Amino acid sequence: MDEMQAARERHSVRKYTTEPLSEEHIKALNEAIAQVNSEAGLNARLVTDEPKGFGNLILKTIGFRNCVNYIAMIGPNDDSLNEKCGYYGERLVLLAQSLGLRTCWALLCSKKQVEVGEGERFSIGISVGYGEDDGFQHKDKPVEEIADLTDAPEWFRKGIECVMLAPSGRNKQPISFSQKDGKVSVHYKIGNLTRIDCGIAKYHFELGAGKDNFEWASE
Repeated sequence: MDEMQAARERHSVRKYTTEPLSEEHIKALNEAIAQVNSEAGLNARLVTDEPKGFGNLILKTIGFRNCVNYIAMIGPNDDSLNEKCGYYGERLVLLAQSLGLRTCWALLCSKKQVEVGEGERFSIGISVGYGEDDGFQHKDKPVEEIADLTDAPEWFRKGIECVMLAPSGRNKQPISFSQKDGKVSVHYKIGNLTRIDCGIAKYHFELGAGKDNFEWASE
């Protein structure tokens, strides 16, 4: 399964079976996490067989079950961390989907179970495991609220189509895009969650549009 197919098929899943992650899947995830850490200067890690991270009452109330494996997105505590964690975390999410695993982003994942180095911050957790189901499609915003596609080039249209598949906090899709002369701008209200959403949306846009077809405008 390639990334585009994974993006089309992937939905958030909060309920998992009790089957432990296979050694093959642990190895694949750890290799991908190591690559992400090397590229982005992060310190993300896979946590397995650890029930306390997703054991708080709020997460149980909103439907999380049997979440004992998760990816802890950790890195240097600076202004770029949340966007990086969204961008590279989504790469890991789509890999997990292609492996037959299911995932869910969770800002409320407990951060007490994972050691965080000096000058680092635990940005967000991503549950991962064998889903009880495949999740379901949430209602999307109208595409007009995400981008003006009037006379837009094909690569921009494809990028936005892929953004429409991206997960976001509370499924609100708070990000919008514009383009001029091959340069793409991202628009959103500043906030920790929206910076994560921005990183996720940027990854999807690049996947759909193709990195060689545009440049990101300076913020």
